[in-house]
Amino acid sequence: MNGFKSTMADVSQHEPRTDRWMALAVLFLASFMNLIDVSIVNVALPRIQADTGATATQLEWVAAIYVLALAVGLLPFGRFGDVFGRRRMFILGLFGFTVASVLCGVAPDILILIAARAAQGIFAAMMVPQVLAIVHVIFPTDEKARVFGLFGTISSLGVVAGPIIGGAVITADFAGLGWRLAFLINLPLGVVALIGALRFVPDLETDTTLRPDWIGTGLFAGAIVLLVLPLIEGRVLGWPWWTFAALLACVPMMVGFVLWERRLSKRGLSAVMPEGLLANRPYLIRLGLVILFFSGIPGLFLVLAIFLQSGFGRPPCKAAL
Repeated sequence: MNGFKSTMADVSQHEPRTDRWMALAVLFLASFMNLIDVSIVNVALPRIQADTGATATQLEWVAAIYVLALAVGLLPFGRFGDVFGRRRMFILGLFGFTVASVLCGVAPDILILIAARAAQGIFAAMMVPQVLAIVHVIFPTDEKARVFGLFGTISSLGVVAGPIIGGAVITADFAGLGWRLAFLINLPLGVVALIGALRFVPDLETDTTLRPDWIGTGLFAGAIVLLVLPLIEGRVLGWPWWTFAALLACVPMMVGFVLWERRLSKRGLSAVMPEGLLANRPYLIRLGLVILFFSGIPGLFLVLAIFLQSGFGRPPCKAAL
């Protein structure tokens, strides 16, 4: 049995909830927090460097470690939500994300900030997959198009709002906190979202026949790390031999992931990525387009945010705008 079957089973067993729109607001608030954290840090990087003495590579890690941890965790935590309960995973992820944001805001040095950003990404990966999974269950079919349209709007606003919010709070410099406010702003948002989640997000049924795919999770995580780590560290270290070895090793590991997922699907076992998706050509084409898009845009935002402030001397607010 795969995740799609269990989700459809949930849909058939639950009548539309009267408080589903309040639950939607909570879920979208959590998703919004994740989206602004992807981009809000870019505006803060020059101030972080000035305050902590971070190197260019360490600044790159502040931005990249969050996305790396998020990418590694999205697939497995999506499956864990099916296995252990979507509401439970969502609330744990939201709580951990809020705490990690505070740790980012009070980090005394760049290494602790990088570690806290990694924790942020992991908890975001725990939280984010549950959002649409829960929405898919609590809303009837005739409302889903409207809800997913709202999700697209919120996602777009989150990406745009991140740098603007970050630039505004850093420029305002409340209580002399400077760049730390770019992370501490998640504290009030997280508390509101947690209270709302405990009150409105329903505790949905789980499929007890599903089991975590630990091998698939390890293969996927390993492939992502082998791809991203040498790309970030390679230039600074002068491209030693191990960076090329890691990039080459990424290919067989990803191939092994695909073969393992197909094997589990053919045996009727729970897979992180079901074979139906791997064999769906339109899905893979669109996934490729998304990969190309997001491989370019975030990097452009990162470079522009630093260049406009360090190069042209613009304050964070103007650089963000």
